[in-house]
Amino acid sequence: MEKKGTTEMLSSDHETSQNVGKPDISVTELGAWLISVHSVNVEDSSFGAKIRLVFKFFSDNINTDHRFKRAGSRTYFRPSETDNWLPGQATEILNRLSGGISQTLFYGEKSEIGFLFHEEGSPANQFVLEMVYEGHFKHVFELQKFPYEIDVLSIDLVFWCANEVDLQRTWQVSDTKYTSPGGDRLDLPDFDVGEFGLSVDQLQNDDKNIRCDFKIILERKPWYYFISSTFSMIVIMIFSLFTFGMSGEGNGAALGIVGSLLLATIAVRFVISQDTPRVPYTTHIDREAIATFFFLLFVAFIHSDFNTVIPSSSETLVSGVSFLVVLLFMISPMIKYSFRKPKKLKET
Repeated sequence: MEKKGTTEMLSSDHETSQNVGKPDISVTELGAWLISVHSVNVEDSSFGAKIRLVFKFFSDNINTDHRFKRAGSRTYFRPSETDNWLPGQATEILNRLSGGISQTLFYGEKSEIGFLFHEEGSPANQFVLEMVYEGHFKHVFELQKFPYEIDVLSIDLVFWCANEVDLQRTWQVSDTKYTSPGGDRLDLPDFDVGEFGLSVDQLQNDDKNIRCDFKIILERKPWYYFISSTFSMIVIMIFSLFTFGMSGEGNGAALGIVGSLLLATIAVRFVISQDTPRVPYTTHIDREAIATFFFLLFVAFIHSDFNTVIPSSSETLVSGVSFLVVLLFMISPMIKYSFRKPKKLKET
């Protein structure tokens, strides 16, 4: 019984009577890796990034006699001499605000769209094209959990059919796990860059025009906001509890101290507001300030003559329990942040 090759299932538009072990020359593998992330602006709903797209494809239309040079295991060719047969020549980025292909001067005085080469050990008609895209892209950040949010940035790519060869292509995501050579240099002062790349379920084929998403996990570093705002709020609430230890003083003195602490809370919010995003909903740091306000108002109510509900012997206990509840609400996100595992793209 003749055994069918598994690669025969990759393309329904071509003949499937291929020999076992021979690659399907209609398949074009698409890979991508991240070079850098920069200019993250949550208020403008944008971010800057540079990515490298890697196309691995088959072609019998490239004149291998006109090679540019050989370096290591790679033999380079000029893309401009074969661009009528190269993939990705009509690439559109749907959420791009500015930028485009970064030309390379690797080939000398004349710039090219990228690197075109043949890798030693691969089939003679298999080539790799690497192209770098850099620009600013639109992304609406979800800041309800600010400053403990994790965003999944997306670069929405569409590869239109630019030639007859594109109409014959069958696309698939490369199995190669691309990692950035930049390492820690990817990280920003306020953010950690996590996992990135393309996934199989993101590659969609619609009338041979391919749409896919390159996703980047971006995690904010909350320490600045915790120290500047959260920790300050906690100290203010602790000082309000000291008013219950004032002996020989009337309620007026305790109310005066609580009032001063309310003003201190407002001052902290005023200072930190310059570094917080202006969004039409409450973030976690906003809810922390609101919780602090209500706690101080509750302490002021206990000290006032209007308090006829809580016995004087239980005032300190009730205030202490309330403080612990608010404290847990404020520090639990930081505890989760300190112990959580890196988020994976498959979880998004």
